[in-house]
Amino acid sequence: MRRDETEEAHGCRPSLAVYVIVSQATRPTDTAVLAAWRERLAGRGPETEPAAVPEPATT
Repeated sequence: MRRDETEEAHGCRPSLAVYVIVSQATRPTDTAVLAAWRERLAGRGPETEPAAVPEPATT
């Protein structure tokens, strides 16, 4: 077996197997979360103010 074939056998296939197993073992993402994510990706998400950075305490 060539080096690149060995790397693929030890990298891609196990990664794919873990992805499929974990995907089947966990709950699907909530539809409301998916809808909000799709809106954000489309650029239609709600405009939010940046989080306020607290001022450092002075003594």
